[in-house]
Amino acid sequence: MLRLESETAQELCAQTSIMANLGLSGSGSKKINCNINITNELVIEDGIINTDTLTITVGTSVANPGKITIKPKVLGKVGPNQIAKNNNKGGVNGKVKIWIPADTVSNLLFPIMYNGERRDVVISYTEASSGGNLTVSFNAKKPEQVGIPVVDDDGKVIKNLDPIGYWTVKTGAGITGGVYSIDLYSSAFSGVTQPNNLRVLKRPDATQPWAAMGSHDDGLISVDGEIVSKRKLLSGFSDFIIAGGTENPLPIELTSFVVNQNDIYPELKWSTATEKSNYGFYIQKSFISIFKFRFLRSISNSSHVIRIIIIGVFF
Repeated sequence: MLRLESETAQELCAQTSIMANLGLSGSGSKKINCNINITNELVIEDGIINTDTLTITVGTSVANPGKITIKPKVLGKVGPNQIAKNNNKGGVNGKVKIWIPADTVSNLLFPIMYNGERRDVVISYTEASSGGNLTVSFNAKKPEQVGIPVVDDDGKVIKNLDPIGYWTVKTGAGITGGVYSIDLYSSAFSGVTQPNNLRVLKRPDATQPWAAMGSHDDGLISVDGEIVSKRKLLSGFSDFIIAGGTENPLPIELTSFVVNQNDIYPELKWSTATEKSNYGFYIQKSFISIFKFRFLRSISNSSHVIRIIIIGVFF
C-alpha cells in the first residue's frame, strides 16, 4: 500500500497514477496532479487530498468495484436522532468516482470535504442497477432558487436551501436502472433544531427547478455534530441539496434592522449575532421594478457584525 502520512504538504503522481491501495493519514494537505485510479482500496485516517478538476477513481470495473474505508469506522445508531460517526477529518476535496456492481449494495461512501468540513455522500441501492460508476463532487456556490418553495410528500413546505452549495452525482460506464437512498452529510451547519425535518431536494440540472423526488426519510445529527439529511426511493442521478422549512431557518441571527434618513438618502443599518454558513446579503431597490443594488458577502463564523449602507435616491 502506498501511504501519504506527512504532516506537511505532499503531491502525488510523481511515481504512478495507478495503484492497488492508497492510505491517507497525517494532517498535511495532499494534492494530485493527475487522475488517480486505485484498483482495490482507499483507506482514510486523516488529512485531505485536493484534486481540483481531477478525479480519484476507486475500482476498475463492475466486476472489481473496489472500496473506501474510513478509520475509525462508523459505529451505528446510538440514541434518538443521533448516530455515532467518527471524528475523522480526512477526505477528498474534489471529485470521487466509485465503480458500482450490478447488485443491491449498501453504504457506498464518497468521502467529500469542502473548506475543512465534511460533505460526505452515502448511497445505498435497494434495487440493483445495471452496474457502472458514479462520480460525486460538491459545488461551493449559492444555489439557484428555482422551484422554491417546495411542498414535500407529507405536506411540509421547504423554503430554505443550503447557502454554501450542493452536490452533483454523475453516472458513467452506461449505468442505468436501480432504486436507491441517499444520505448527505454536513458539519458546516449550526442552529438546526429539528434535523428530522431537513430535506434532500433534487433537480435534473441547473436550469430546472428543485423538487422533492422520491420519499422523505428522517434526518439525524451525529454525535460529532454533523447533519445527516436523507432521501429514499430515488432513481436517476443529478444535483442534490440539503433544504429545510421555517423550523430550520437560515443560519444567521438578526439582532436589529433600522432605516434612517441620511440627508436626502435612505440609510440601512443592521446587525447580526452570528453568520455561520451564510453566503451573504442581497440589497434590492426599486423605482418602478425591483433590481439588485448591492451584495455583501457574509463574514464566516462571525459574531456581532454591524453593517451600514446608503441606498441612493430611490429604494
